[in-house]
Amino acid sequence: MGSWDRTLGGGKNLSSKLAQNIASLGFCQYYESFLIPYSNTGLFGFSVVSNDPTQIDTVMFNFQNDWVRICVNATDVLFSFIFF
Repeated sequence: MGSWDRTLGGGKNLSSKLAQNIASLGFCQYYESFLIPYSNTGLFGFSVVSNDPTQIDTVMFNFQNDWVRICVNATDVLFSFIFF
């Protein structure tokens, strides 16, 4: 998921599909994902600064689509590369 900030530039040329969508649609100024691991569980989420509170549904739609895309396209090789 990564992070993105409007001041970074890059726009549609960013490597993250989520960052590309957010940069092109312009409904958010900043986002950051986080992972807090615990001994037997963890917490994963994201923080967003939006331009317009009425666009929260659009932000959530894009984040959920990206999570589903990552889950559906995950393979054993990709999983072992990321987590080991």
